[in-house]
Amino acid sequence: LSRSQDASLYGTKWTVDTPGQRGGKGRAVLTFDQDAKTVSGRLPCNRVNADATVSDGRITLGAPSTTRMVCEGSLMDAEKRILGLFGGRAEYRIDHETLTLTSEDGTTIRAVAGQ
Repeated sequence: LSRSQDASLYGTKWTVDTPGQRGGKGRAVLTFDQDAKTVSGRLPCNRVNADATVSDGRITLGAPSTTRMVCEGSLMDAEKRILGLFGGRAEYRIDHETLTLTSEDGTTIRAVAGQ
């Protein structure tokens, strides 16, 4: 048996594993664009765009540009947790179809490659 190839960081729709999600409500999705050096997507409540520079197993995320909608408390909490990765560096690892981002303060976000 051979091990299947890891998903690509770029062009993949990464669905963030957010605790407390029910029925897809509040699903966060991020997509990295290698040519534009950006990340964009949907957070539990808002859309987001930012610069994203990848080098040596790390991603430097610029300050996020987001829409300004307000949602229920648990979704806003999840959104704030994800936004905590922006404006700093995070280590990243891809294992098959799982992306793990770990910020400098130790916050870990996991995402699964979309189909």
